[in-house]
Amino acid sequence: MPRTARRPVKAYRQDPTLAIRDLTRALERDPHNPAIYRNRGIIYFMLLNDDDHAIADLTQALTLAPDDAEALAHRGFLYGRKGDFPASFADLDRAIALDPDLALAYLYRGEVRLSHGDAERAIVELGQAIALDPGLALAYACRGQAHLSDGDAGRAIVELDQAIALDPQLADAYALRAFAYGSRGESERALPDVDRAIELGTRYGQVYYTGALQAYMGGDNARATSLLQRALQLPLPPETRGRVEGLLQRVQPPEGEAG
Repeated sequence: MPRTARRPVKAYRQDPTLAIRDLTRALERDPHNPAIYRNRGIIYFMLLNDDDHAIADLTQALTLAPDDAEALAHRGFLYGRKGDFPASFADLDRAIALDPDLALAYLYRGEVRLSHGDAERAIVELGQAIALDPGLALAYACRGQAHLSDGDAGRAIVELDQAIALDPQLADAYALRAFAYGSRGESERALPDVDRAIELGTRYGQVYYTGALQAYMGGDNARATSLLQRALQLPLPPETRGRVEGLLQRVQPPEGEAG
């Protein structure tokens, strides 16, 4: 996690709803404080996955403090996640212009470029983020993802190893490394990463499908069902969603069709 975003998140990781309540009360006392809006927006974004409320709070912060580079960076990333790439790059470019040493702005711009299909430029952006903050595990994970999307599983694994060394709790790094191992046919190395990614709560639905398939083959239908239901709550490529739904029907057939 970028250093500038750690402060509000670390304080409330165990109870983000308490964070929202505390920050809302703070705004009642001080309704023109942009930092409180920014911090509440970060909590909505990073701990509650509520992009709409996050964007609303970050926009209010920027109304009060238009040159808040951190708020611009977070909002720019969220716009990119929604697919509004012109708005995303406008915010991220401005954040970097205001603060050229803001590592998370390069990280986010790299992530957005990757989601926009530009792995080559994403790798450059992520390298700049790492140069500014060498301990930024997420930047290594994203650069690993960029190498993987570029077909270079070997370099991806090197990057993901570094991400995990820096942050052993980074769920998506295990998920991506599992994909990288899987692309090389190294299932015996991929499966422990699948299990660890699931344990840590990765956002990659395909990993839950892989774990469910292993559970189903091992006769653990209860675990398979739980993992498949979790997968369906996450973004999935249409082909993977079809596989998940198909396996769920086999694991949990409609009443009257069992046996």
